[in-house]
Amino acid sequence: MPAWRPGMAGLCLLAAVATAAPAASAAGAAGDATLADRLISVKWTVTWGGLPIYRVRFRTEIADGRYTAEFDARSTGVVEALAKNRTFWRSTGRVDGAVMAPEKMHQRYLMKRGGYRTVTMEWTPSGDIATRIEPPENKGKRKTVPSDMQRGTVDPLTALLNGLVAPRGGPPCKYEANLFEGRRRIDVHLTFHRYGKALRVDGHDLPRKATVCLLHAKRVAGFRARHLKDVPKLRPLKMWVVRLEKAGVWLPVEMALKTRYGIARARLSKLEVR
Repeated sequence: MPAWRPGMAGLCLLAAVATAAPAASAAGAAGDATLADRLISVKWTVTWGGLPIYRVRFRTEIADGRYTAEFDARSTGVVEALAKNRTFWRSTGRVDGAVMAPEKMHQRYLMKRGGYRTVTMEWTPSGDIATRIEPPENKGKRKTVPSDMQRGTVDPLTALLNGLVAPRGGPPCKYEANLFEGRRRIDVHLTFHRYGKALRVDGHDLPRKATVCLLHAKRVAGFRARHLKDVPKLRPLKMWVVRLEKAGVWLPVEMALKTRYGIARARLSKLEVR
């Protein structure tokens, strides 16, 4: 079975460019435009070999200069029987012009040996990130990400928001990020691959023309030494992205990731934007 964890997939959906300020700012944001209040709810079904293995939900609400984002993933089907997984993330922060700036993030996920671990992050005025992990991890398992490598990073949900919602000129596939989720630092960037057709989604009249992007991810810190040495760069995630002009967002309708066991796919199953 694929040892593919939805938490890591969440790290690699989209990204934001970090700045020297306490929080991140997206490169290429369209002027000083201010984001409009809105609610976005997206659901994906993840399959492997044609069989559903995960259900993923992403929801965000932007109102009165603040944002809240939630990511929930849970195993289903054969994975539920063999490798049960539950992952929940929640991020909050402020809307700074045309980008989201994180303030707090909370994670809760099911550990392999049973029981839940929580990770809480808080961005301080100095730019440092205060992190608390309960129960603590074994110190010999992985090295802690140094504080200087945490500065200027954003959490994955805020990065996803800046990639989807922040008004930007030009095509997609030109985006970078330095991500930190409390334990690991990963740097990612998008590149253009080709143009293609998007999947039809029942109940939604989505554009058929899609831009196919490749999301490249590089392990930087917080991983086991052998992982950094043997596989510093992860296999690229392929995404079919469409532009929802009225809503003003980029939307991945399909994602595909090659694994040693085959291809895992995430396909849009439900969308709400208002």
